[in-house]
Amino acid sequence: MSQWGSHLSYIPPPPESSVHDPNIMHPLQPHLTGLTDFGHGAGDNTFVQNTPVAPAPPETDNPLILLNTLINEFRLWRDEINGRMTQIENHMQANSFNMAHFNGLHTDLQTIFDQIQAIPAAQRPQLTGTNRQPPPPPVRVSSTSQPPPVCVTPPIAPTVRVKLAKPDKFDGKKDKSTTFKVAITQYLRATYPGISDDDKIAFIISYLDGKALEWIEPHMEHDILRQAVPWLHNVNLFWAEFEKRFGEIDRATKALKKLKSLKQKSSVQDYVTEFQSLAAYVNYDDLALRNMFYEGLKDEIKMAMLSQLFDVKDNATTGQMVVDRALLIDQHLEQFAGRSIFENKNSSSSNNRATTIAPTREKLSSGDAVYMIGTDGRAFQTLNGPVKTPQLSWPGP
Repeated sequence: MSQWGSHLSYIPPPPESSVHDPNIMHPLQPHLTGLTDFGHGAGDNTFVQNTPVAPAPPETDNPLILLNTLINEFRLWRDEINGRMTQIENHMQANSFNMAHFNGLHTDLQTIFDQIQAIPAAQRPQLTGTNRQPPPPPVRVSSTSQPPPVCVTPPIAPTVRVKLAKPDKFDGKKDKSTTFKVAITQYLRATYPGISDDDKIAFIISYLDGKALEWIEPHMEHDILRQAVPWLHNVNLFWAEFEKRFGEIDRATKALKKLKSLKQKSSVQDYVTEFQSLAAYVNYDDLALRNMFYEGLKDEIKMAMLSQLFDVKDNATTGQMVVDRALLIDQHLEQFAGRSIFENKNSSSSNNRATTIAPTREKLSSGDAVYMIGTDGRAFQTLNGPVKTPQLSWPGP
């Protein structure tokens, strides 16, 4: 609908008088047209064109319209966020399924790999087919030739796992915590490969005793009856808590103190074993450990090294070289000591045999008849010519 003339108003005509005077000239009234303009004071103007009209207020100034716009935009933004959250949840569920599937495949592959490692090396190519050559082309066999020999594949030995001795229970003594951790970890790797962390921790807890069992029981009760304890479901976190409670804080200091005073008391092999077990906790370089090891050796080992012109203090001489030379010298000394003992036993036994085999001599007395023995070893029966009879005199009674 057109808005033209909307600013004009209608003015009704004046009432008619009862007497009409034709001589009176009335002015032209705008109401005869039905339109007039009150805005500009021109009562006798019928139309006014190009009259300025005030602009309508913008919609943004209306608070209700602005509020509805904001509400609609918020709803669109909320719907978009909800859609994205749904997509993220779907992706997370898919990733969780894939991770569980991949973990299962990894466990299966690890089990297969362990079984293959248990098979003897000579039978692995026959099992895997990695070294199997392609079959030769068929050869025509004449009636006179003999059939080829039949190759019989030896049966594959069944997979047998190594049975290890069960580790000792841990009663809470700090000096045995590292030994327990190493022993039970090695046992789990060899006996139950691929098991979950929950199963590993349950197995470890079954080998706790005394103070160690008293330490773990409240945490197990809290995990089962109240709220899950994260480090009871992750083996790495479990060992971290174990070290906080039972680990030796000053283990390095104690090891260094023992290492400085350590001396060889028996064989070099025993000395090497004890020295290396202590050196594992000391942050010393190879040269320092080499010098400490050499100082603890017996003097006879050091003298043997000097006689062989073995320079221990040379920068090119490593700690392992000193260990190998000491073990070799100790082995030679043991062999030499065993041979000396064997020779001494042989000499003493031969002396004893000579003593028992030698004839016993009879002691002669004064006045006993004595015969002259000739050069042929026989006694003379008759003597020609004057012969002096020997006179024997024996000292003593």
